[in-house]
Amino acid sequence: MSSDAEFQRGLYNQMSSLIDAMQGVNRRLMETMTMTDRFDVEFAKISRHNNQFRLDMIELKSELAQLRGEVGQLRGEVAQLRAEFEQFRDETRTRMDSLFHRIDELETAVSDNSRQIKALSLDVASHSNEILNAVQGGLQNKISLEDLVERIEALERRVGRS
Repeated sequence: MSSDAEFQRGLYNQMSSLIDAMQGVNRRLMETMTMTDRFDVEFAKISRHNNQFRLDMIELKSELAQLRGEVGQLRGEVAQLRAEFEQFRDETRTRMDSLFHRIDELETAVSDNSRQIKALSLDVASHSNEILNAVQGGLQNKISLEDLVERIEALERRVGRS
């Protein structure tokens, strides 16, 4: 039995060593599980960040699509404004051409009227000279007539005296 007792003691020692080893493995498993839990937490955080990133990317893509639509709309509005500006410019050009044509007509009419006024001024001056000449001639005729009347009266007095 002593061999049995030694065998049992050896078996107990080995069992004790095995239990100690299993306790060490158990502690390492616990530490590993704790580490795994930390990794799970970190992976959950990363997953949340990844999901938030995906949502942000979706939102950015949506905003980008909206901005593209707005840019397209702005391009359309710019094209419409350009067309309206071209139309305005053409209308303005037509109106300005019409105004310049009318101004040319007015300048021509003013020039013609100016020539006519100058011609009429010359005619008026000529008529004024003729009138002045006639008045001067009438005045000279009156003077001559008075002189003749005086001479006739002087002759009549002489004839009446003789």
